[in-house]
Amino acid sequence: MAVSERAPARTHDLVRFDTGPYEAQLPAWVDRVTGEAWAVVTRQILPDKHTAAGLRGRLRSERAAVQIDDRHIVDLISPENLVAKTLHAGFPSVPGDIWRTLDALLTSAPTWFGGRAWGPTGSVGFQLATGLPVVRETSDLDLVIRVDGYLDPEEAQSIQDALATLPTRVDCLLETSVGAVALAEWAATTPDGEVLLRTPTGPSLCRNPWAAGDRVRR
Repeated sequence: MAVSERAPARTHDLVRFDTGPYEAQLPAWVDRVTGEAWAVVTRQILPDKHTAAGLRGRLRSERAAVQIDDRHIVDLISPENLVAKTLHAGFPSVPGDIWRTLDALLTSAPTWFGGRAWGPTGSVGFQLATGLPVVRETSDLDLVIRVDGYLDPEEAQSIQDALATLPTRVDCLLETSVGAVALAEWAATTPDGEVLLRTPTGPSLCRNPWAAGDRVRR
């Protein structure tokens, strides 16, 4: 399927793009293979048919933003794709504890997450998609769970408790239709409590991360 026929890129997706039109603005540390490079889709809103993304190198200090014309995107991998393809096909060379954590998630996530779509993001997701060695022994596992409907904080706490049993520390985001909230923060919320919602227009406090009109303040 042509890239132009794909669904629009979402936050956390990895895109491989033609670097030709961007060479003047790309840092020297960006890994290029046959004129293409990888970037991570960010939450920023851009004009139609353009995607905001973040470039990353092999060092933590190597980060940069880029705005990509969708016509130059040649491949797209979502965190869910990494579960369905990369992980089930066998683990690349990631550190042992992360390997064991991913292996445990493949078995337990359908039950723990109630069948919701999920996938690795951050440095682990980037390495699984690209093969570039960016994961360290001390790296956490960043994770996203797609949660379309309201998730009770008690269920969120149950997920948080399950993740805490894994060999690697897991930093999990719940992606809703209006933004994202940290699983740990939502699990710890009180009935009148406010949590930080990450949105395309910036962070805001809210009481319900699934209600677009429930933001308290910016």
